[in-house]
Amino acid sequence: MARTIVDTKNMTKSTQVKIMTRQKIFISVLTTAVMVASFGLAASSSRAAGAPNIVLIMSDDMGFSDIGCFGSEISTPHLDRLAKGGVRLS
Repeated sequence: MARTIVDTKNMTKSTQVKIMTRQKIFISVLTTAVMVASFGLAASSSRAAGAPNIVLIMSDDMGFSDIGCFGSEISTPHLDRLAKGGVRLS
């Protein structure tokens, strides 16, 4: 017979939702911590091997010309400097 940590049979629906939300937050935080730790280990081992540094910038809801190096009217000097010294994918 399996034991449960929390007996949800006698709880109200709102209490069950709160517990599920806390569990989701815990899993999200744990997953993020594991990812950060693994990226840190990968970065330290790649530096030792002399591998190149890679910066991946992900954004949502951007148009093609929202960055200065692609002709934007908005000044983006830091992104322009990264694009000048690296690879621009177009």
